[in-house]
Amino acid sequence: MRELLTYLERLREIALDQHGFVTTAQAVANGIPKTELPKLAGRGRIERVAHGVYRISQVPATPYDNWALAVLWTGAEEACLSHETALAAWDVSDVNPDRVHLTVGRQRRLRRAGGERYVIHRRDLDPGQRTWWEAIPITDLPTTIADCIETGTPTYLIRQSIERGGRTRLLPASDLDRLSGLLEDRDGPEPDPQPLTTPSLPDAGRSPSQLPPWNNDRMGTPLVLDLEAIRRACKKHRVTRLRIFGSAITDQFDPQTSDVDFLVDFAPDNLNLFHDYFDLKAELEEILGRPVDLVDAGAVPNPYFKAAAFSSAQDLYAA
Repeated sequence: MRELLTYLERLREIALDQHGFVTTAQAVANGIPKTELPKLAGRGRIERVAHGVYRISQVPATPYDNWALAVLWTGAEEACLSHETALAAWDVSDVNPDRVHLTVGRQRRLRRAGGERYVIHRRDLDPGQRTWWEAIPITDLPTTIADCIETGTPTYLIRQSIERGGRTRLLPASDLDRLSGLLEDRDGPEPDPQPLTTPSLPDAGRSPSQLPPWNNDRMGTPLVLDLEAIRRACKKHRVTRLRIFGSAITDQFDPQTSDVDFLVDFAPDNLNLFHDYFDLKAELEEILGRPVDLVDAGAVPNPYFKAAAFSSAQDLYAA
């Protein structure tokens, strides 16, 4: 009985770092006989969830179990999340892949059940192109975006990823120009941006507080903005200009998953800027009922993001 508990304890220690999963190879490497795993599964102590992969029930489930399992399912030590799955993990776009994308070595051949749930890409990654996310191996953001460009991810999602990634340390400035060039090589030059416009006055009979965005006719499920509440919030927090940009002003806005991006300018003599910024962000999220990404227009250091965001932004409020 003590030996059984020892095996379980060893398996649990491995599984704690892998979202509750252990492979047969990992168990054997830790001194657990391969023949013991089916016995433990037969007794209900562990669960076989895929070829050569077991789940240890003592480890709590996480939201990322399916992605961790996918990597372990390959049985390849070099395997990692990649392409649109990695793009979803980095949370820089509204991408929502229907299958899990994985990259393994170029010479790797996988012959095991369960592969219909996965998209396997074969490529020999450099060590610097592979990193970790939530204890799962994954391609870094520059590699992820480049892979998505190569495999045909829609242009708006790529631009979204470059814009949002450029605000973080995940996408260094040295990669922005390169990735924009790759996208232009694939799709051609980006069309000239439309001039900035301001929302028109409400139609007769329509409440100003429910004025839809000006691209409403092109959107299957429009984002409805309470403009009056937004203007009151801007006045309250000494905003001189508020603009909206990103997916919210395109027909790619997803009312279930998309956040809303705003550019804000505060009064130059605002002495309460720190509190006004966070209070305005919280108030906008309450008005819209969804997450808000509030960007201070006067504090955008990345020239590529600045050019992309400012050229497409549309005014909602001006003092």
